[in-house]
Amino acid sequence: KLKKMNLNHNLQQKKFKFSKGTFDNKKKSITIKWNRNTNVDGYQVVASKKRNFANSKKKNLSPYYNSTTVKGLTRKKTYYVRIRAYVIVDGNKVYGEWSSIKKVKIKK
Repeated sequence: KLKKMNLNHNLQQKKFKFSKGTFDNKKKSITIKWNRNTNVDGYQVVASKKRNFANSKKKNLSPYYNSTTVKGLTRKKTYYVRIRAYVIVDGNKVYGEWSSIKKVKIKK
């Protein structure tokens, strides 16, 4: 039970807050930054054109990152981005709650 409580505490760190979401027109990419939590084993970042995240691009990152770039995006579109942390328990990834959704509008 103690292990379960510690696990929940690590994953339910303050809700992830995106500090930035910017688009690079030349590279067709979004750079996303967030507040880092070293008590987790990694992060999962998801970006999609649809608010329900169908056909989304997923990235798994180590806990040492606090930013990532999602490449291969389309101009003149709106993308939705969210992030969650995970810990590894007995070889399986246990995910925390998703962050609030960040909306990034692509111009040009």
